[in-house]
Amino acid sequence: RIPNAELLIAGTGDLQSQLEQQVHSLGLRDSIRFLGYVTEVEKAKLLANCRAFAMPSRNEGFGIVYLEAMRIGRPCLTSTEDAGREVVNPPEAGLATELDRPSTVVNAVCLLLTPGTEGDTWLAAAKRRYEAHFTAPMFQKRLISALQPLND
Repeated sequence: RIPNAELLIAGTGDLQSQLEQQVHSLGLRDSIRFLGYVTEVEKAKLLANCRAFAMPSRNEGFGIVYLEAMRIGRPCLTSTEDAGREVVNPPEAGLATELDRPSTVVNAVCLLLTPGTEGDTWLAAAKRRYEAHFTAPMFQKRLISALQPLND
């Protein structure tokens, strides 16, 4: 649905060889690439050159990599089943999808990759959300506020 779109998968995992075989059998090697381990410098370059960051998961915790993407204005795809939603706050800085419904994953990816008003809005919103909630001064402010005794 998105001509010339590429999925770059950084990192390794237990399912990598199985997924690589599936990509090969589906004839998608030109569109989906497994990069394996990437350095922090390589990760920064990948994020700078992407339209959106996707890491929908059932088990992801806070997800620092969502912040790394949002810091440079990349909207994120998370799932409805992990803590990424707290970071991204869908639909503010990206989308959350139901992993058991592949069509929702596909639709969310297509929305994030399609140029135009909605997609461009997410680019700016991701950076704004990062700056409003996750910079060091903002974190410090929230932490101090949380540690102060409640005044009734």
